Amino acid sequence: MPLAAPFDVTARRSLVAVRDLHFGQCRTPPVPERDSQPIPRFYVDDKQSVRDPEKWAEGARLVRPLRVFGNELATMTSDDLADRVPDQTRRDCMMRYLESWSQAGAQTGRMNYMTSSNRAWFVIIDAATALIALKQDRAIMPERAAPIEHWLAALAWSVLKTDDQLMRRIKRTPRYPNNHIYWAGAAAVAAAVAAQDPALFLRGVTAGRLGLMQVDRDGLLSGELWRGQRSYGYTLWGAGPLVLIIRFAKANGIDLTPLNDHALARFGDAIVRAPHTPALFEARAGATQLGMREWPRQAGDVQFADVFLGLDENAAIERAVAPYRPIFSQMLGGNLTALYAPPAIARSAALHPSATPLPQPPL
Repeated sequence: MPLAAPFDVTARRSLVAVRDLHFGQCRTPPVPERDSQPIPRFYVDDKQSVRDPEKWAEGARLVRPLRVFGNELATMTSDDLADRVPDQTRRDCMMRYLESWSQAGAQTGRMNYMTSSNRAWFVIIDAATALIALKQDRAIMPERAAPIEHWLAALAWSVLKTDDQLMRRIKRTPRYPNNHIYWAGAAAVAAAVAAQDPALFLRGVTAGRLGLMQVDRDGLLSGELWRGQRSYGYTLWGAGPLVLIIRFAKANGIDLTPLNDHALARFGDAIVRAPHTPALFEARAGATQLGMREWPRQAGDVQFADVFLGLDENAAIERAVAPYRPIFSQMLGGNLTALYAPPAIARSAALHPSATPLPQPPL
């Protein structure tokens, strides 16, 4: 059986395409670089929770082309889905982005560990989602898609290889496993469906299983509690890719939701409960949490939500995120409400979008 995506653009378009969207001019894709400059280590404490602002800014500058590439593709994919009459010029632009980077072998050369992770965060999932959507709409011929598929699969395998090297080094520390595994896994399942690579897909699903097995009795991810004042932030950072893996797995007949005594449900409860009753989380993390009491502060804080709600009903999560829909993610493929939310929610958000959406991280 072919590997399936957890969304069908034809069915989703019937829910969310409620207006005509003007496309305009295709922006020039960022210059594809095969090799990447090393990103400096920007944390200055042993818990990796205190940032050096200059090194943080330098790292953001170095990966900006990746962020722009992914954000542009995610935006075009989302607009194509929401457009009552999809614009061929927009689709041509999506293919221009995908082909320019795949033909150049972008991000397949030399890089350090942090640069490797940025491929999962800002390139692979967005590009795979765009390609899956184009293929589902029969807007790209198989022979034209094949080189893009090969590039995406190679990128995802490379991220997994680099990630495995780090995880072997930290296997017996509190840092293992952590959000890097879930991001590599989410990139793997998305690229695998785009490229129809079953071995890559199963590697990604394994990352999801591992993540759910780390959810403890209180619903907390053990591998993120060592991050001190940023433990909650890194829990949110890991939540999006983890639930995305579970959605892709379920679309292919692998139901991970019962795993570890229904760990997914406990995990969702813990995320939404912590800002209102912070004592337990902060006791386990050993530090007051940055921004937890103001959750959600930005779109990335809730990028897990509509992917999650398609797996498990949670009234508290629904109440928390409803005022901000549709939820857009620069990293998980674009308009997650349109792609993944339960049908009634997706339709309502398309008809009545929030007047005060959560801010996006700067590019």
